[in-house]
Amino acid sequence: MSSDSEAMSRRSAIKAIAVLSVCPLIQSCEFVNHDGLESELEATGFSLDDPDFEDLTSVGGTACFALGAVEVLLVRTSEQEVLAFNRICPHNSLSMGPCDSGAQAAQWDEQEEMLVCQWHQSGFDRNGEVVQQPTVGSVDEPLQVYPVEFDAETGEGIVFLPE
Repeated sequence: MSSDSEAMSRRSAIKAIAVLSVCPLIQSCEFVNHDGLESELEATGFSLDDPDFEDLTSVGGTACFALGAVEVLLVRTSEQEVLAFNRICPHNSLSMGPCDSGAQAAQWDEQEEMLVCQWHQSGFDRNGEVVQQPTVGSVDEPLQVYPVEFDAETGEGIVFLPE
């Protein structure tokens, strides 16, 4: 490990250890290269046993958390899937609503398969693309979506966020 190109950086090593320490909680966990961005992503775990995420036990439920400047909205879209979106709607740069337990931050429309912001009803598909514009103004930018690995049997998940 004499050169930087040969050595794993300390930050990468700590990140790998953190991800691997969460992996036993998830049956099929592996360090995945998400579109070539693995070195630029930070893994953050969540559990449906945690009261902050208990609303995710039901399809359509939402939960929020912040990691540094990134505000994340988790949405349970089906029994087997949780999606992670940036919580700030690009329409007016507003938060998609409160994230207290029982409060609906935004709503997942199961039939249309879209996330609807509570403020002006901007709609985003599972990839963050705009599928419904508000009546006031327009949304030109997609909503940032983050990769998630979720095990419905254990209720454990990992969200991969930009550093």
